[in-house]
Amino acid sequence: MVTLLEFKTVESLSLTLRNTLSRLIEQCKNQRELKKIHTQILKSPTLHTGDQYHLTTRLLFFCSFSNYCSFSYATNVFHMIKKPDLRAYNIMIRAYTSMEGGYDTHFCKALMLYKQMFFKDIVPNCLTFPFLLKGCTRRLDGATGHVIHTQVIKCYEQRCFNEGQHRHNSKHRRKMNGRNIITWNSIITGLAQGGRAKESLELFHEMQLLSDDMVKPDKITIATLVNMYGKCGDVQKAFEIFKEMPEKDASAWTVMILVFALHGLGWKAFYCFLEMERTGVKPNHATFVGLLSACAHSGLVEQGCWCFDVMKRVYSIVPQVYHYACMVNILS
Repeated sequence: MVTLLEFKTVESLSLTLRNTLSRLIEQCKNQRELKKIHTQILKSPTLHTGDQYHLTTRLLFFCSFSNYCSFSYATNVFHMIKKPDLRAYNIMIRAYTSMEGGYDTHFCKALMLYKQMFFKDIVPNCLTFPFLLKGCTRRLDGATGHVIHTQVIKCYEQRCFNEGQHRHNSKHRRKMNGRNIITWNSIITGLAQGGRAKESLELFHEMQLLSDDMVKPDKITIATLVNMYGKCGDVQKAFEIFKEMPEKDASAWTVMILVFALHGLGWKAFYCFLEMERTGVKPNHATFVGLLSACAHSGLVEQGCWCFDVMKRVYSIVPQVYHYACMVNILS
């Protein structure tokens, strides 16, 4: 009979091992190390089944999107999972739809996984559809996009019905004219990232006309639109949309700084950065690329040198080649 002390000891060992392996996955630098971690996950006698699955999906995500591992190994990891759940499918679908080159082949594999989900009665969620719709946008595949769009609506209606909100759903469906928050934001972002700025903005304006508590652009969509307005030359409109964002993360601030930099508005980019610091948002390496580029285009030598120093001294960001390239332009 297992005593309480022995049980607690086993539980403690399992938790420690889970945390250790999770940290090793994040710190992994090559595929050889990753394979050793994978073996440890599969062979360890102290890991619970739930912890083993959690670590496997973490490892799957790392394999799918890291530069230190081949995607072929990610597919091997996925096929080794006996009963992959929605998380695992979403990771693979996202990976396939994000891969550069060979769009048709990769997207077909994503669709096959999506179809496989239905055969296994795995219901897609708000993360599944954006990846698929962006894949349709990249391939300019309107027919497949329409099919997925229809399935989004069906899933949404079923969810509302299951929650006892069928009456609200009927009213809401009329308001939205067949679209919901997932499709709006996914299609707008997909069009923008596909270089179809005009269509993206037109759809955004249509979304605003129908805007209510259920139909609002999310922060990713808004940041994308700020970027699109900037690329279209309407800096004022980009800034207006940026100011309306209720919560601005580092990506949002960086996009706005990059827009100012694109149009040679060095001082505005600099003041935008100071405001970013004031609000307590921590900049990243991309923020300083935009900031240094803005200083270079506007001849702000003193401000550029100050930013470069702050990047290293305050935020401990190691300068990369693009930071040095900006500094060369500033000082030349």
